[in-house]
Amino acid sequence: MSASTCEYKAQPIERSFETVLSFAQELINVNGTFVPRPINTAPLTPVIGRLLLRFSRDLSVVKFRLSVFGNANPLSINQLVTVATLNAGRSSENGPIIAVLFNNPTGIRVNGLLASGILTNANIRHVTSASGNTYNTVASLLQGIRKGDVYVNILGSNRDPNTPGFANGLIRGQIFARQTD
Repeated sequence: MSASTCEYKAQPIERSFETVLSFAQELINVNGTFVPRPINTAPLTPVIGRLLLRFSRDLSVVKFRLSVFGNANPLSINQLVTVATLNAGRSSENGPIIAVLFNNPTGIRVNGLLASGILTNANIRHVTSASGNTYNTVASLLQGIRKGDVYVNILGSNRDPNTPGFANGLIRGQIFARQTD
């Protein structure tokens, strides 16, 4: 009697994610409906961002690196980055904060690395998105990203009361898992 063998090849699990942040992805509430912010309200100079996330194999930590470009331009002199967060929500939703990546109430001008670090379960807030996904661990954050239910949001303020600020969001980037063919 011969023993049959079953060969199992594990499928790779996506644990690294990257997204681009832009003003065009920001939403505003118009009569109870979230819509893209009008382009004529954009900062004078384009501000874009890039977020890299890398999850540990045991899902106990996620490393992040967040950069912002264009914010140091003299034309955007009044725009200051104050807060960067991971939020629960699809691309058509504004949602609750899952974790804070950067916080400086007075704001800074940046053209390059804004923040980098490590998030653990202790940094993940217990929140639920509008689509019903619950977040409270690094593993739940990964699951939400795979479902297209997490975005990064960078908030800004200004020093000139005659210039519109971006307290609800300067730039935003939805985090998606890569599609495989």
